[in-house]
Amino acid sequence: FFFKQKTAYEIYQCDWSSDVCSSDLDAFVVASNIAGANIALQIGPSAQRKFFEKLHQLKPIETGTDSTVTPTFHPKWDADDAAVIGFGHDVANSPLHAASAVASIINGHLVMPTFVKKPQVAGPLVVGGQTSETMTKLLATNVERGRAKHADLPVVHVAALTGTTEKIIDSHYAEGKLQCEAIAVAPTEKPRFLLLVLMNEPEQFDAAAPAATTAGIVAAEFFREAGPLVGLKGVNEWAVPSH
Repeated sequence: FFFKQKTAYEIYQCDWSSDVCSSDLDAFVVASNIAGANIALQIGPSAQRKFFEKLHQLKPIETGTDSTVTPTFHPKWDADDAAVIGFGHDVANSPLHAASAVASIINGHLVMPTFVKKPQVAGPLVVGGQTSETMTKLLATNVERGRAKHADLPVVHVAALTGTTEKIIDSHYAEGKLQCEAIAVAPTEKPRFLLLVLMNEPEQFDAAAPAATTAGIVAAEFFREAGPLVGLKGVNEWAVPSH
């Protein structure tokens, strides 16, 4: 694998046959673990951890209920940890943490999920406006030509990310037992809604893209059915993408 880093705004053709990615965008779309590790190492363990702390990813989320999840992670957090965390391992937290992180980056300010209605107050700034715009474009491109394409709708543009993991049972990865997730944001032009879909051990899926062909499709169907109820007009006129 060869990764040559450029800016996220630059789109270059990716040589799929040899897994050569010539931009951050290509690396994101093909979900390259090595590229993620490379970027994490350039950032450095200290800055990476500070950003996780800024996003409230290392502490429980106070939802207003008695149920909380305390994230687990390696306290050392050295270069090896940073590389692994760069492609999604080594920090274990809840689906609400994932939803909070994506919402915060897209919004620019920290968004803390809650089950108790509270006055809406903007949280502290976590990323600048240009970064929010860039990340929204990355997620939108992932729907247009990446692994989240099944979450797309012709009328309302959706930005999304999907992920698949083998479940851990008795401290070991259970082969064939998958957990599939999709986080979708709509509409892309001015995000208003975030949806997280978590599917436990789906039975029918495309082996090349399990999450995209399970949770991704559910995300699209949800927006199609519920969209008109929250002002996303026109989405119910379109069929959900098929497998």
